[in-house]
Amino acid sequence: MKNTQRIAFAILTIAGTAALGSGFIAADEKDYKAVPLTYAPIGGASVELPRKVDLSAKLPPPGDQGDQPSCVGWAVGYGMASYYRFDGSTPMSPSFIYNNIKQGPGCNGGSRLLDGVNILSGKGSVSISRFPYDPLSCTKPDAATHVEATRNRVYPKRRIEPRSRSDVKAFLKDGLPIVVGLDVGPSFYAHKGITPLTTAERTDGHAVLIVGYDDDLKAYKIFNSQGAGWGIGGFGWISYELFEGTAREAYIFTIKRENTPKSVALTPVSGSQSAILGGSLTDATVSDLRLEYVNLDDSESLVASINAKFPASLINKSVDFEAFFFLNDLMKKGELLPLHRELWSSIITNSGSKRFAQKISCESLGDYAQPSEMFSREDSGSPELAYIVYIYANGVAIGRSELKVTKFPCAPQ
Repeated sequence: MKNTQRIAFAILTIAGTAALGSGFIAADEKDYKAVPLTYAPIGGASVELPRKVDLSAKLPPPGDQGDQPSCVGWAVGYGMASYYRFDGSTPMSPSFIYNNIKQGPGCNGGSRLLDGVNILSGKGSVSISRFPYDPLSCTKPDAATHVEATRNRVYPKRRIEPRSRSDVKAFLKDGLPIVVGLDVGPSFYAHKGITPLTTAERTDGHAVLIVGYDDDLKAYKIFNSQGAGWGIGGFGWISYELFEGTAREAYIFTIKRENTPKSVALTPVSGSQSAILGGSLTDATVSDLRLEYVNLDDSESLVASINAKFPASLINKSVDFEAFFFLNDLMKKGELLPLHRELWSSIITNSGSKRFAQKISCESLGDYAQPSEMFSREDSGSPELAYIVYIYANGVAIGRSELKVTKFPCAPQ
């Protein structure tokens, strides 16, 4: 079992304010460890990783926070939220995140990265055109803006071990950018060109988004918030060794928007339904896929089970499975809301039918199961919600199942 170390960290302050142009404040040990820790996607270090990964094409041009210590808002809001919600024209707002979580009076206080991650996970975000960035203003968004933000939540959040190079690279390979809090100093602020950063004075705390790696450079690619003059057009590189020595916190969101198959019709029908999507896995075939709401081990759970026939060529070989759970609000024209992602591997021992089951308990939906208009509805007796699961095998979508319910059974009391 992997171990993780947590190094206590506090940024240098002047008269109670964060260093300007940075602003990351580390979470308390207890709060940080309360975030579920996740390791690399299926296979971890055993997966053959490419020498280079670059996710920056899905991001807007790097911005400039100026003197406001709002780096957390830029890394989480403008960076991470834009990656998942960016429509090609309008990035997401850094101010929606920062203005909700800044510490101290005025606009010179830093903020905890964990608080920023919690805002994106719990309250969401809005576009920068809806809530513009002003380095001289830090007024909190109004109620109408918060309502709009809930449509752009990204979840579930997980912390990762930043000193595990294989894990970090595997997450990036899987299309998951990583928001981190770093020790930085003058050398970081002065970074220019493609040569990776290798030293840091560690005088300040700064939040950035890690969006790639390059084994030739032996470095990770940074999406920063200190203007186009930093690095190359606002992107820079930090060596693997320096990153592992200066990263204090690291978080990902484990649902990828592009993993939601777009071609599957979500036409409401009575009862439950399942569909085989026609994917293939070296001639493996799915004969049955079901999604059930049951009580397992005294816990109300969703259970996805699959019967699949595998050819002789796969006997004694490992198949990597993924189950993506969604909630479909039928009253909102079939919008898919991500709930959970399960990953597991199984050695194929015969060529007959084999059954796999993965459960998701109500308790595990903490990032999603929050009070909302959806939970306050009266039970109408007709289907309003549908749980959906998509099953992937070695990256191929092989099945989909749907279970209709009249109301959300995991609603908080």
